[in-house]
Amino acid sequence: MDSRATILLLDDDDGVRRMLRKVLEAKPYRVLENGQPRTACAIFDADPTAIDLIVTDLKMPGMSGQDVAAHIWTTRPELRVLFISGYTDHSYAEALNGPRRRLLEKPFASEAMLQHVAELLAGDS
Repeated sequence: MDSRATILLLDDDDGVRRMLRKVLEAKPYRVLENGQPRTACAIFDADPTAIDLIVTDLKMPGMSGQDVAAHIWTTRPELRVLFISGYTDHSYAEALNGPRRRLLEKPFASEAMLQHVAELLAGDS
């Protein structure tokens, strides 16, 4: 039995997604990655209880990270989400930080992301 936390990683930028995956797997977390929001939702829907945390880019073509979170929360309202974005409008940034969710603005240090991930997995949000 694998006791590592499973993270669904979603970012439409292949380079960013590969880098984040390497950082997360080095801890080691189990990472399921995808660059397409609808496909990531399908991965979640296939086995909702297999995912421990979502790390998602906020702005993506076709479907935002907020849309992905809303989809996931219809099945698992307790699931925690780390939103990441380089295009944050500070007028709604406050809404993205709260119970079960945090916003981390790009660029960020790997250690900052790992700290947020660990705190969200521990329920410290």
